[in-house]
Amino acid sequence: MEKWHVIAKRWCEAAQAEVELMEQRVYPTTDLIADGAYQVVQRRCTYAIDCNLDDVKCRWAFTNPLNDPFEVAD
Repeated sequence: MEKWHVIAKRWCEAAQAEVELMEQRVYPTTDLIADGAYQVVQRRCTYAIDCNLDDVKCRWAFTNPLNDPFEVAD
């Protein structure tokens, strides 16, 4: 099962707005794995598409994996 979760809200200079940072989590379908266990498969923000189209160099817009202006640890 996959779900998107908001993990933080931050001010973004590139978007000039408050953005939500989200991660897509995959949960196991079996009861044999500890409750609450999940794997993060991707992260994005609410302005990811706009910033990607504007070629903003940001990890959260999928244009530069080395630039994380919000410094969220993996």
